Amino acid sequence: METLRVETHISGNDVHIRSDAFDMHLELNRSTPVSPTSVSTSLWLALPIAMRLGRDLHLCGRIDATALANAQSLANTWANWEPGFFHPVHISADDVSSTPSRQDRKETLMLYSGGMDSSHALCREFIAQGRRTDALTIQGMDYKADDDERFNALLSKTAPLRQEVIDQHFLIRSNVAQQMKRHGIDADIGHGFHLFGCLFLFEEEYRHGAIAADSPIDQDYVLAPWGTSAHTNNRFCNEQFSILTLCNDVDRPAKARLLNDYPNALQSLSFCKHYEVRPDNCGRCSKCIRTKANFELELGSIPDIFIDPSYSFSDVLALDLTNRENRIPATNLMMSAYRNGRMNEYRILAEKIAQHAPHLQPRKESALSRRLRRWKKSIAKRLPGGR
Repeated sequence: METLRVETHISGNDVHIRSDAFDMHLELNRSTPVSPTSVSTSLWLALPIAMRLGRDLHLCGRIDATALANAQSLANTWANWEPGFFHPVHISADDVSSTPSRQDRKETLMLYSGGMDSSHALCREFIAQGRRTDALTIQGMDYKADDDERFNALLSKTAPLRQEVIDQHFLIRSNVAQQMKRHGIDADIGHGFHLFGCLFLFEEEYRHGAIAADSPIDQDYVLAPWGTSAHTNNRFCNEQFSILTLCNDVDRPAKARLLNDYPNALQSLSFCKHYEVRPDNCGRCSKCIRTKANFELELGSIPDIFIDPSYSFSDVLALDLTNRENRIPATNLMMSAYRNGRMNEYRILAEKIAQHAPHLQPRKESALSRRLRRWKKSIAKRLPGGR
């Protein structure tokens, strides 16, 4: 198929990334113009669409050899993870070369959403260590790009925590998720490319972008394929800017325990799956129920951050554990129960998870195996002493 040629146009703080397959727009809220030294942002944002279409990717602009090699590696990985949906592609650019890095760059720009993962990382990696950081939040992921009312409500809700730990807080309004969705790329896969692509707009100003891990490293092996993980995050890298993954040694219940000690973080949490309720938390969706269980198993109580504060362990048992989105967090709850001496809940959850974990199920006998078994049984009966 014809090569997918991608052009990047930056005017002040408006970034347009275009091809014949998409028209991406990133709008930044800052007074000084953004000035990336390469088109790495376009590389990461365009790559999943190129892989989906099976079209080689050509970037009109400069990237370095490290970014090119990492992008090729990612394309091969995703083609293995999602055969037939993603395809290996060849990547090229007008100019593959290095550029000197500024020596006065800041250290880290952290992604912040208001959820448990990023709030926990702010507390553990910065507040607890007496440090502050700069942060980036993207409108167009958890909140629709044109939904200013709910997004502004999120900013109001999180203001106390942000004032406590964040110096510069950058916002980006983005239509990238919408453009990916047009090609069938859902958020569970596309979010990593989207998040990291936006971070690379700041490669001239920072040494690293940082993301809070969704899960501990050991669970990344059963979560894959997923848009962000220990398998792939470190491959979003060029010669001067890389991605750090924070707090990938703790699970969600342990994060809940720590967050309970930070009132500003606790009261700012927003994670509800019901869009019409955000940035508040309904208390009845699957994510709210799992989060209640995190607090109850770790602390014996549930904070006043839910519209519906009611909770019973039966709520957890009623979750659909055939769904990976619930089954993996349920293993975290199982281990939390074990850590906290809640052995009854531990055993009940362990048995229920085992019922729905595909790799723990007995292998189904094939039709050929059944015929062979019956044939062997029939032969055995004909032998002397056979029954």
